[in-house]
Amino acid sequence: MSNPGTPRPSPRPTLHRKVKNPEVIEIKSDPDSSEVSSTSLDKRDEITNGSSDITHQILNDDVTNTREAAAGDQCEDIADMEETDLLDDFKIPARTLPAYNAPEKIIIVYDSAIDEVSTGFLMNNEKICPTVMLKRSLRFFLYNKQLIDPRHEFALVVIDDNSVVWLKDFTCHIDTIINALDEISACETEDILVLDNLFKLIGTKVKMPEIKENFNVPPPYVVRVLFTYGRSYTMPKLDYQLQEVFSLVSSPYFTFDILMTHEMPSTTNNCIKIFKDLQQIDCKGFAYFFPVGRSAAQLHLCIAKLLGHPLQRSVQRLADYTINAMET
Repeated sequence: MSNPGTPRPSPRPTLHRKVKNPEVIEIKSDPDSSEVSSTSLDKRDEITNGSSDITHQILNDDVTNTREAAAGDQCEDIADMEETDLLDDFKIPARTLPAYNAPEKIIIVYDSAIDEVSTGFLMNNEKICPTVMLKRSLRFFLYNKQLIDPRHEFALVVIDDNSVVWLKDFTCHIDTIINALDEISACETEDILVLDNLFKLIGTKVKMPEIKENFNVPPPYVVRVLFTYGRSYTMPKLDYQLQEVFSLVSSPYFTFDILMTHEMPSTTNNCIKIFKDLQQIDCKGFAYFFPVGRSAAQLHLCIAKLLGHPLQRSVQRLADYTINAMET
């Protein structure tokens, strides 16, 4: 199954991006932002305790299944979907919502950064820039997701060196998203990426469905973030005590999927630490996390697995994608 500061150097060049009329350019952190109450924190701990085993076991599988291709500069997907025996203490999170095909509001968070030390995806004997390959896979996702259900809506958020841009609001017209995606140029990275502003921005742009006492009643829609992360050295940082963070990650109608493209994990980068930190965002146990090395095939395979509806797909640890011949 899918597996799971150092002193800041002198400022690096900021993002040079062709942006047409962005709705939000940058959200700055508010030092006086409110924190959740101790009761809410206790509640989050209670939720997290129910899924911590899942995330840690996925991480262990990620590390165990890491391998390097014979060519030396290729890295197979660490999130290899091979069958593994379930551990005795593995706990399956309980679903409270019906497996209903509610329309999705999908926020694609595109990471425009390229590491200073970066290798390309090898495809047809050609090395392709990681951001270019990521854009290709996102086009694949958009076209196929809309084909599955035209009611789905998509928004585009861009993360550069350390700021957040809400580039396109929700729309059913995927060409709008694709054209905006194509116009984004790459930027360099910093040592730390603060994710607080991302959740604050989502909170101002998205109204979550009201939580009903009767979970058998399906919501009018669900909200999903498809978060892409292409940094092998930059550590993500998130303040879980922020009300904006807690209200989203604890909502049964919110899912935070992660697709991370990265260099081959080694002692010279922070891949393993990043895997662990990013998996802590999901406190319910239903989000998907895919770390992908420089394999174009594995990248598109993981994107295909993200096409599943969050209310209908299996828990990632238990997902089985094998196709068996029907018995006659």
